[in-house]
This record gives sequence, C-alpha cells and structure tokens, in this order.
Amino acid sequence: MKKKFITAIAMLIAATSLMAQQIPLNSSTYFMRMLNNPALTAYNGSTNVYGYYRDQWTGMPGHPVTMGGMGEISLWGDRSGLGVAVSNDVTSIISNVSAQLYYAQKIKLAQDHHLSLGVSFGLLDTHIDYANAIATDVNDPNILSANKTGIGFDMNVGIAYQWKKLTIGFAVPHVVNTNVTLSDQTKSTNYDALRNYVAHASYEFSFKHEMWNLEPSILFRQGTTGPVYQIEGNVMANYKRMLFLGVGYRQDYGMSVEAAVRISRCVTVGYSFEYPITGGATFGNTRGTHEVLVGINFDKWIKDNKKQKRRMDSLEAQLQQMKHTDTALSKRIDSLQDKTKQLATDVDENKQYQELHDKSQENKMQDMTVRMDTFEKQLKEYKDLTAQKPVTVFSDMAAPKGNGKAGAPPFDGAANINKNDIYKMDKVYFEKNSSYLKKESYDQLNQLLAIMKANPQMKIKVLGHTDYVASDTYNMWLSERRAKRVADYLIANGIPAENVSSIGFGKRSPVADNSTEEGRALNRRVEIQVITK
Repeated sequence: MKKKFITAIAMLIAATSLMAQQIPLNSSTYFMRMLNNPALTAYNGSTNVYGYYRDQWTGMPGHPVTMGGMGEISLWGDRSGLGVAVSNDVTSIISNVSAQLYYAQKIKLAQDHHLSLGVSFGLLDTHIDYANAIATDVNDPNILSANKTGIGFDMNVGIAYQWKKLTIGFAVPHVVNTNVTLSDQTKSTNYDALRNYVAHASYEFSFKHEMWNLEPSILFRQGTTGPVYQIEGNVMANYKRMLFLGVGYRQDYGMSVEAAVRISRCVTVGYSFEYPITGGATFGNTRGTHEVLVGINFDKWIKDNKKQKRRMDSLEAQLQQMKHTDTALSKRIDSLQDKTKQLATDVDENKQYQELHDKSQENKMQDMTVRMDTFEKQLKEYKDLTAQKPVTVFSDMAAPKGNGKAGAPPFDGAANINKNDIYKMDKVYFEKNSSYLKKESYDQLNQLLAIMKANPQMKIKVLGHTDYVASDTYNMWLSERRAKRVADYLIANGIPAENVSSIGFGKRSPVADNSTEEGRALNRRVEIQVITK
C-alpha cells in the first residue's frame, strides 16, 4: 500500500519551490564530527569508518528516515584530513541522496593552538515521488505528472580552532544555495537546499590520566530565511574511550540518550534514542526517534603498522650497519697494519720531538726566570726611587710658570723635570675593570704630549698599579694593560716608540691602606718615570 502524504501539495510547492528537512539530523555526531563541520575531518588525527541508520518519529506517516556512511583519514602527520560521506535522507515523498568529498587543512598557530579550514563538495540527488502524493487539486500546475529526479552541486565550508581540548567551530552547509530543478515536458519544479549557519563549541575534561573523560558541547543552527534557529546541548562521558554514555537536548525536538561501546579499541557499536517533549509532539503520536551506529577505528592498526614499519626499518638499518661495519673492519685491519709500520717511525720522531720540546721548555723557564728577575729588579728600583724622593702629582708639576703674566714664556716642563722623577697622573681615569680611558683623561695626557714634544730627547716609562681586590694574575694583567694604553696613546700622537715603555706592578706597590675604599682608590693609579730628560 502506498504511503499517503495527505496535505495541500500546492502549499508545499508554492512558487514552484519544495523544501524538506534541510540538514539531516544525527545524534551520533560525537563520533562523526565532520558531518557538522568539514574543518573537523579526521578530528584529532583519527582515522574512522562509520555507518548509521536514523528512524525519526517512527509513529508518524512519511516520517524522516536517514541512512548513510562516512570515512575519514588523517594524512601527513595530522597536518590534513581527507574524508567522504554518503547519505540518503527520505521525508515523505522527497528523498535526497548526497555524496561529498571532505578535506581539512590544519595550521599550527602556536604551541597547543591550531586552526583548521575545511571544505566539502559533491552532488545532491533529489527525488520527488508524486505518485505517492494525494493533492487537494490534481490540476494544480505545480504538480508534475510523474516521479522526477534532479541533480545539483552542493558545497559546505567550515573553520575550527583548537586549544588543547577546547574546540570552537563555525560552518556553512549548502553555502551555494543548492538548487535542483525537476521538470517534465510542460512544467518544472525547484527544490532548494538553502544556506544554513552552524556554530559549535566543546571542551573535554579528563580525570585520572584520561581514564575518565567528560565532554559537554553546544551547537547552534540558523537558517537563511526567517528567524528559525535551533540549539542543541550534549554531554558525553567515556571510560578509557571504550564505554560511552551521553545525554542531549535538541530544541523543538526532545531529549536524547546515547550509549556506545568500542570493542578491542577498534569496532564501535552505538545506539541513541530521542524522546519528544515539544508542544503537541508526544511519545504516543511520534514513538520517538531511534538511531544505530556501527564503526571501525583504525588508529590502533595504523599505530601497530607504523610500529612494525619502524622495527623493520630499524632491522634494515642494523643490517646495513653490520655490512658497513664488516667493510670498515677489513679496512681497519689494513689500516692498522700500515699504522704499525708507521708507529716505529713515529716513535723515533717523537723521541726527537720530545728532546726538542724539553729544550724549548728549558729555554722558556730560563726566559721566565729572566723576566721575573727583571720585574723584581724594576720593582726594587721603583721602591728605592720613591723612598728617596716622594712621587709628585703631575698637575702640580705641570702648572705653568709666570702666573699668567704678559710676556711669560710658554711652559715646556724642562725646568721642573729631572731624571728618575716619578709623577702620578692624577687626572687619568679608566672604565671599571677595564683599560679604556675615560674622555676626561685626555686633557692631562695632552699636557704630557706637549711636554715630550717640547723635549724630544725625553724618555719615560709608564707604571701601572691596582688595589688588592681580585687575584694576583688579574691585577698584573690589568695594570699592564692600563700602562700600555697610556703608552700607546702617546705613540699614536707622535711620540717615538723608543721614547716610551710601560710596565705593570699589579698590587705589589700600594701607597695607602687597601682595607678602605679611599685607600684602594689611591692605589689604583698610573705614574710616569722619567728615564732620560
């Protein structure tokens, strides 16, 4: 007996346009997420195949029946996902067969932050069974004479953002407003799959190292025409991702309960029931909605295959390494024989080298002894000179004579300077722990330059001193560097190199108490000793 679709067909096809259930509903989208948003194809790197059957409002004539299947695979280290979905959605005299290819490109924005862009496209085959319709006016010009089928292009787009276990997405099903035209020799009718908007969000809470997991989610649908919208809320709990139990609410439909089990971490079997609680819809007149899900998850097999491949690759690498080692050993033996011959020669050469090295070390020790003797001699000479005559402050010595009177001769220092005089450069300063001169030092250094240029036969030695802070080695190095920096400045500005020498005494010759900051400041100094006037 034919199904009776008792309605005013003219109202359904007003303006030659028919509309059925625009987006097939599913209660198992926790497992088939890409059906809501193509950006979630191969969600979290998973590879699955699922089939489902949904019998909606079973107590009503012409009630929606949807069946279909989908498959998805993660590619290139979960940088992209590829999927396919086929469904047949029948509501009374209208049936839609859809086949679509899905693709998602995943982009890593930062650590734990990912963005996914998805698209699906394919064909929508619409069939209207006019033979099963009873119309109030059989002469209505919108009613075709026989069953008709039309095919149109369909496309969905979506975007999703993931941060750790938070997922937020937005999708546009039927983005191109798919239009299917059905016609006979004299008339035509259009079936429009109108653009919809879907927004969703979910977050998974995990407990005891993901032994228990709880994922609440919310989904919002909005149609293109009119203020029609729908909100869904679901909560899915699972134990070790093997036992699943969930509850949900779909606005204007009812409450749902879903249970599923994953056997051997591969085969998933699930069932959901939706109980109507809206307006005049009751269980008595709708008998509720039933949905069955069967699927296979390939992640375990893929991981096992990858593990086996890595093991085979490792064994192959070990075999190649053994072959390489065998060849290397043969070469090594030949090399050792050559080296044995060379070794005898090397022993003789090493003996000769050792003799030369010992001699060189002896020469170095002698040279070091000479240098130390020279240093001690110069230090003793310095202490003797300062004991005989106190060190003069350079600023006092370089004060010009004549007291600024008109006609006084230019100051050249000749009258004030004597052989073996030692002068403290009281206005020469260095950066801390450095030999770099501060800019305020150049005035006094230029005074010294002027004196030496006025007395070209004059030769001096620059003496560097430090306080007792830091090691003997560091202080000796720093005092030598600072003394040489002053000598280099004089030479760079025209004083012959043979007229300037330098030496560092480190902390060997303090002039004040090193236990106070004032004393240490006095000990950090540069002096000049007149060698030849």
